[in-house]
Amino acid sequence: LAAVLPGCAALRDLHLGNNALGDAGAAALARALERNSDLRALNVAANGICDEGAIALARAVAGGSTLEDLVLNENAISDEGASAFGPALRSGLLMRLGLASNRVGARGAAAIGEGLAVSVTLEGLRLGNNIMDDDD
Repeated sequence: LAAVLPGCAALRDLHLGNNALGDAGAAALARALERNSDLRALNVAANGICDEGAIALARAVAGGSTLEDLVLNENAISDEGASAFGPALRSGLLMRLGLASNRVGARGAAAIGEGLAVSVTLEGLRLGNNIMDDDD
């Protein structure tokens, strides 16, 4: 699927939730996003994506992807992966980011907050059911 995604000019919304994509699948999608200027929404919830996959997707967003809506809920993303979205929010076009039900702590939330403070596009952020506390 990732191999043909760059040529799918009509595809705007791709929902791949609960498919066990893992980091390798997320990285393949990230590479495809760098070459697809039409996809606006990507849902990869519940795919066993960890920090490596999240970082790849965040870099794609920061690197000029046209994604407006990225759902990464119910994965295994910790502070390292979540922190990559701080810079992505500064330069990307994201309007909605879902990182609920992961392993994001206070450090990751703070990095996202830094990006959020300067983002001119983000309208929705989902961070519920994570592990944020002051001891992180």
